[in-house]
Amino acid sequence: MVRVVGIDHLVIRVSDFDKSKAFYGKLFAFLGFEVLGDYGDMIGWTNGKTRFWIGQADEEGLKHPYRLGDIGFHHYAFELRSRKDVDDLEAS
Repeated sequence: MVRVVGIDHLVIRVSDFDKSKAFYGKLFAFLGFEVLGDYGDMIGWTNGKTRFWIGQADEEGLKHPYRLGDIGFHHYAFELRSRKDVDDLEAS
């Protein structure tokens, strides 16, 4: 039987690519991820096990702002070792 051993990657479409790239770049640097690829309107980071990508939403996607109750992906959360790690991230 086939067995899933993890999630290979996630891709999130964003409305402001430059702002999102700066935010996620800071977050993933703190978490020890490295840039996997940067293609101008899409960038991905990896820690060797998990890959996380963001890409610019297209014109049609920009017409529909995110709403929490909509069908679709809701959120993705990283679990850190301790509250101190979370506080260190916030302070960085």
